[in-house]
Amino acid sequence: MKKVMMLAGIFSVLLFGINVYATNGINLSLSCPSEVEPNSSFTCGLYATVTGNNVDSFKITSIKGEDGVKYISHQVDSSIGKTSNKKIGTVNAKSKNVSGGGRIIIKYKAEFEGGSTKYSDVAKYIDIISSVNTLNSIKVDGKTVSNFSKTTTNYALTTTKSKVSITATRTSSKSTLTGTGTKNLKCGNNVNVLSVRAENGKVKKYSVNVNRKCSNNAYLKGITISEGTLSPAFKEDVYDYTVNVDKNTKTITVTGIKDDAAQKITGEVTNKKLTYGKNKVSLIVTSQTGGTKTYNIVINKKDDRSSSTQLKSLTLSEGDIEFDKNVYEYETKVLYDVKNIVVTALPEDEKSKVEITGNENLKVGENIITILVKSEKGSKSEYKIKVTKLEEGATFGDNANIKNITIKGYKFPFDYNKYDYKLVINRENSLDINVVMDDESATYEIKGNENLKDGSVIEIITKSNDGSSKTYTITVTKSSYAIYYIISGILVALAILIPTLVYFKSVKKKKELLDVNGYKVGKEYEEKDYSRKVISNTSDNTLNDSSINTNQISQNSGDDSNIGNMNKLVYSSFDSIQNSNVNDSNMTQEQVMTDNINQSVNSCPNCGRELLGTPDICPYCSAKLR
Repeated sequence: MKKVMMLAGIFSVLLFGINVYATNGINLSLSCPSEVEPNSSFTCGLYATVTGNNVDSFKITSIKGEDGVKYISHQVDSSIGKTSNKKIGTVNAKSKNVSGGGRIIIKYKAEFEGGSTKYSDVAKYIDIISSVNTLNSIKVDGKTVSNFSKTTTNYALTTTKSKVSITATRTSSKSTLTGTGTKNLKCGNNVNVLSVRAENGKVKKYSVNVNRKCSNNAYLKGITISEGTLSPAFKEDVYDYTVNVDKNTKTITVTGIKDDAAQKITGEVTNKKLTYGKNKVSLIVTSQTGGTKTYNIVINKKDDRSSSTQLKSLTLSEGDIEFDKNVYEYETKVLYDVKNIVVTALPEDEKSKVEITGNENLKVGENIITILVKSEKGSKSEYKIKVTKLEEGATFGDNANIKNITIKGYKFPFDYNKYDYKLVINRENSLDINVVMDDESATYEIKGNENLKDGSVIEIITKSNDGSSKTYTITVTKSSYAIYYIISGILVALAILIPTLVYFKSVKKKKELLDVNGYKVGKEYEEKDYSRKVISNTSDNTLNDSSINTNQISQNSGDDSNIGNMNKLVYSSFDSIQNSNVNDSNMTQEQVMTDNINQSVNSCPNCGRELLGTPDICPYCSAKLR
């Protein structure tokens, strides 16, 4: 660049030339190339501007080259006359052999009309620039390439190195060189170009082709693991392996052993954290040529954790559901005043975790309770309960249960969980039944409570608001038929129960009177009155072993008020048959009845209440006694 600027300056000087001024004067200028190569010929034009009189004659007295610029020849028109900026001739010259500056100096003589003469000179600077763009040497890693020559521009060599250093020396210091330095080599041929630019801008290129020999080996020599054993055993052409470790192994290190030092391995792990189950490690081996092979290692960490996500039980403090561990969605209702529901959810596996949400601050309408069960292994399942909170004052409307049943004149043994009953009644044709529903909004209907006969069935059919229904039955037995049933049962059981009744005879307890169903009656039935009433219905004041018979029973059954007492008479008669005093034919019936009543007192082993006689079923708690 510096040389170019110098040449431009010299060219400017040549363009402007050298002015020679006189009254009769002449100004000369040279127009030469701005740059010339060493030892080259060039031509300059000579221009003149005349002032004053005409020039009669013009003569170049000398031409010399300075700093090696050689004069060759010149040609000038001697009859210039009067002219302005006219080319009057040429000057031929030759540059020196080396680059640098040079100057052409022209001395001349001009004669004008009128006899005046002028001697002067004109000079022109010439910039001589180099055109040399060759190299004296090329070296790779400090060693000159074989058969080097300035004129030979292509060279080739082979190496196994991954990089080389290329240097070179220039023939001319005025030239510039690019392309040298440290070169990274890929496998195969690598072209490196050295460019030499001469001072005059001409470029010569030298190519150095470096062929890198590479290995295509991408096989591993082996695999090392910090825990467990490879299965199968390692082989270079087997690419899939498994390693089993126990549940207490937390980390593992896996590395590859190179079969070629030039290989690259990626994917190796150091202290890799293991999770339960499968953990995969892949070793990718890259050869020098770029080929790859992948070795896969699956590390199986033993996982004996439970995967159970089911509940064993699920209960609510409010609302009803029928839980089934395989059913995950439920619906229930709660009343308006229920704000929170305590959910008790027990997982099948005690190591599973249960999270309950949505069971607090219930709003009117739909609420979703979610029970999330997370197993020890991490799997999850959800149970959902849609809880509908009723508006204020609303009832469930799905309750068809009876809360209580009472029958006027009878002690009815109502049980909330019982639907079928038996009742011994007197001779009435219908019963005064009072029903209280568990849900006041539910309704009921009584059927079959007319023209009652022995064996009639009274049905109480309930219906809730949502349409669900339940049926309660009362099977009635009229007392007249019941007496015959009792007598038959007593006669059959005499031979079996005598030892037991003898034992009961020895136990003295408070005497109680029962109605036709075996329940205690009021105090108005005193023992003596009872016995007298029985006596008044008999035709004989003496009692023997045949004094109680079916005729006597039928006489008493005609009086409704004596039916209950007749039942007691049968039980007392049963005891009196066993009593040794019955052999005394002189004992009065009243004495026999009184003595037998005292001996027939018994108690229920289930509820402890006192019983008269030996019924098969306790009239208080319905416990089976026989």
